[in-house]
This record gives sequence, structure tokens and C-alpha cells, in this order.
Amino acid sequence: MENEIKSTVNIKLTCTRCGGNDLEIPDDATDDSVVVCKPCGVEVARWGDVKAAASNEVQDHAVAGLRKALKKIPGITFKE
Repeated sequence: MENEIKSTVNIKLTCTRCGGNDLEIPDDATDDSVVVCKPCGVEVARWGDVKAAASNEVQDHAVAGLRKALKKIPGITFKE
């Protein structure tokens, strides 16, 4: 693809109790599986919620990148 857009999205999850980011996700995780902070043992989130939040973050990043790229094309405008 000639006009390929490449980007990286970093999503950082941190524990609300200790601030750690060493999280344990079960190998056979389902959407209801619990993501746990390894250092302090607190339940951080459900795996399904983590995936949904990550998906939203990626989608927002992709839309912003597409808008930025399209604004460079003469005659393209967006309603704000």
C-alpha cells in the first residue's frame, strides 16, 4: 500500500492501590477473568473491560491519525 500509515499505541495499566504495572492475566483468560496486580494482589479489572478499554484507545488513536492525514488533502474539511 503506497500511503500506508503506521503507528504505535501504548496502553499502560496501573494498579490503583500500589501504582504497579506488573499485572497477572490468566493464560486461559475469558472476558470475566480477573486481572490482578502481582505486587499487592488487588483486583485491577476484568479482562473483558481491559480489552474494551484498549480497543477504544486504539480506535480513538486511529481516527485521530486518519483525520490528521486527511486534513493534508486540499478540499477536505471536517465539522468540529
